[in-house]
Amino acid sequence: MLSIDLISNKASALIRRTGTRDPFIIAKQCGVAVRYKDLGKLIKAYYFCQSRIRNIVINRGIDENSAKVYAAHELGHDMLHRKLLAGGSAFEHGHLPFSPSINPLEYEANIFAAEILIDEKEYMADLHEGIPFFDIAKRRNVPPEMLHFKTKIMQLKGLHFESPINANGDYMKNEDVEFSEEFCF
Repeated sequence: MLSIDLISNKASALIRRTGTRDPFIIAKQCGVAVRYKDLGKLIKAYYFCQSRIRNIVINRGIDENSAKVYAAHELGHDMLHRKLLAGGSAFEHGHLPFSPSINPLEYEANIFAAEILIDEKEYMADLHEGIPFFDIAKRRNVPPEMLHFKTKIMQLKGLHFESPINANGDYMKNEDVEFSEEFCF
């Protein structure tokens, strides 16, 4: 399993290099094709690399904010696990079980996505303003579980605050990972 520091550093270097946190722009600048396809109800997104062509496929049926979260997660697979997937195998999200103890690759991709999507300074400013955790998630257009992963990264950097939830990574396999009121109170 890769260290959170290594994952965070890779994501931060990519943000600096591309000048953006938008996973679609980052993917394009890095030569990763992003495609939309009808994947039914179970699969939200997947990544595969075949014949050195790197691909993120996103379910056409999910909303724009969810697509951005899945794109960042799949980009994490590209940046962290490409060599493991070079034979054309794919990770399908919304279908596979993944907690750190079952599939560390999924946990690592979540850490990467949190680092890409959530700016630490903006998150800290929200906390200093006293904005509640779930309102911060809504403001930043990420599910609370993704904000939990960012909190873990920041805790390792010495910042002392807690997340009110404990996300183990499997929230993406649920059918209802949408940006609705059930996630953003």
